[in-house]
Amino acid sequence: MKRVIRVASHTGVRLILASSIWQLKANYKHMKSINRRTEKPSAEAKALSLYLMAFKSTDSACKEQSKRMKRLWDIVLENDARMKDYVKEVQKLLAVHGGYEKVVEKTVKHFVEKTGEWKLKGDDKFCVDAQRVADDLKKK
Repeated sequence: MKRVIRVASHTGVRLILASSIWQLKANYKHMKSINRRTEKPSAEAKALSLYLMAFKSTDSACKEQSKRMKRLWDIVLENDARMKDYVKEVQKLLAVHGGYEKVVEKTVKHFVEKTGEWKLKGDDKFCVDAQRVADDLKKK
């Protein structure tokens, strides 16, 4: 007799079929370990993600790139072997959009124009670089 269990994950609810209660428990533990992963994206990936989010409503290419990057990140969370592919794709898209510094600058400028200030705070590389750009924009 097959049993079904619902497991919430970062990509939604998954159904797991199992033939025994032991297999069911093993699958559940595996799914929970996947959900607990705390893999953090790099500063470049964070910059690209925010850039694509900022411009996806006005640029259909950015919208498609954003969807593709999210799919790739979901795959990375499930399987570390794909991290190299993800990093390559981030570097490629950063180059297409003018490089890391240009992407940070355009992103900060967009959000400052939209909201009047740069609100993202933190001590990681992206936040420090973005705050520097925001401070430069204030001086102008």
